[in-house]
Amino acid sequence: MAQVGDRAGLQRVLAAAEGIGEADERARTLAAVAGAMAQVGDMDKAREALQRVLAVAEGVEQEWLRAEALAAVAGTMAQVGDRAGLQRVLAAAEGIGERYRARTLAAVVGAMAQVGDMDKAREALQRALAAAEGIRWTEYRAEALVAVTGAMAQVGDREALQRALAAAEGIGEERYRARVLAAVAGALAQVGDRTGLQRALAVAEGIRWAEYRAEALAAVAGALAQVGDRAGLQRALAAAEGIRWAKYRAEALTAVAWAMAQVTEPNDHQVAAWMVDAFRRTRAQGREEVWWYIRCFAPVLGKLGVIGETWARIQRVEAVVRGEQ
Repeated sequence: MAQVGDRAGLQRVLAAAEGIGEADERARTLAAVAGAMAQVGDMDKAREALQRVLAVAEGVEQEWLRAEALAAVAGTMAQVGDRAGLQRVLAAAEGIGERYRARTLAAVVGAMAQVGDMDKAREALQRALAAAEGIRWTEYRAEALVAVTGAMAQVGDREALQRALAAAEGIGEERYRARVLAAVAGALAQVGDRTGLQRALAVAEGIRWAEYRAEALAAVAGALAQVGDRAGLQRALAAAEGIRWAKYRAEALTAVAWAMAQVTEPNDHQVAAWMVDAFRRTRAQGREEVWWYIRCFAPVLGKLGVIGETWARIQRVEAVVRGEQ
């Protein structure tokens, strides 16, 4: 209906949505209808509908469902530019229990940023981050920090990102540390914080469990490529090579290779030197490892314009080994 601009039809859908029994479903459906009204330019009706939606959302009993409903309302309010309404959603989000409060606040922060209310967004972000930091259960704290980190990137708050990075570093369980670190690294790249990414790389290097170290290095490498940090990528390469478990070393090196390919130019002497050093280190581990390295770093070799030459050289060596030359 929004596509054809059927305002009268949307009023009928709104009335039908009011009859939905489950409060959370009713709130999400009403929010969707309000968004459609905004799309067709019926802003006054959309704002009226959103006030009813918010009242429904606030009355949802189960916290996780209320959190989802409020997040949906916040997104639609951003569509219609309802700053006052977002303040009400913020207040409602504050009443949610610790597991879901930070994520709901993060949704409100994003909506505030979308309507250009940056001062209020930054204030709300501080409350969201404090809520996330205060969660006792590690898994839930990690979930909340990931959500809040996304909002930090939207408002460009570097200081808050440093706090999030410190929170990630302080997580004892490495799988959750890696998960939060990946989110923080992506946000740091969005705001162009190279210093923060160097710190994130150090945290990734310190993860002992191979699987989670590979996960963290992959994310940080991608972020380093976004900001063009070649020195950081060289460090990430060395850290990936140091992973003992072959499966996870392969995962980390593949991610680093693709990240390096993003910053490599044709006839790039610096990256070419890195590749020469890497192949020298690999040669001592046997031909299978060398072959694997070539496959892994094919995107980089391709950008350097030497993939054909490298392949030809390897073929000649293989022929000698087989006694064909």
